Amino acid sequence: MNKIPKYYYISYLWTLPWNLVAWFVVLIMRLAIGGKLFWLRGLWLALKEDSWFVHSPYKKWGGTTFGNGGILRDRNVGDLDEIDTPTEFHEHVHTEQFEVASLGAFISFGLCTILTGSAWFLIPMWFSGFPILLISGWLQALIRGESAYRGSQHEESAYAQEELWTNRTN
Repeated sequence: MNKIPKYYYISYLWTLPWNLVAWFVVLIMRLAIGGKLFWLRGLWLALKEDSWFVHSPYKKWGGTTFGNGGILRDRNVGDLDEIDTPTEFHEHVHTEQFEVASLGAFISFGLCTILTGSAWFLIPMWFSGFPILLISGWLQALIRGESAYRGSQHEESAYAQEELWTNRTN
């Protein structure tokens, strides 16, 4: 996951709507909470261990992804130019899930635009691709009788891939 081809960055085309929101949120959090900004296939904020956000009710919290970027606990950030901690890897799995969902919504948006001849009312469909995928995963987990968050396919997949990555790197 550390080596990526140059053409990977074309994925920012279909992830742009959410990335603009995500990067704005990360910048606002930086202003409000502090921490260290860095770019690792997206804009990330490493929060200091003594920040109020890290000492929230989620003491085991390690990171959160917002599109191509997000926030991480400072202790879960390794070298700033590659993915080298389990938490970074886990959050980048979510980034890949986001990219796939955004591409699906982008393709749907394009097909519907071609078929209808108008894009204005379809722009929300492009923007809503990833939230729909997340909500669907949470609802399906609840229907299966599992935790909405930990039982969702997004988290199950990310934890399974993180475990494989951790075993491979140790």
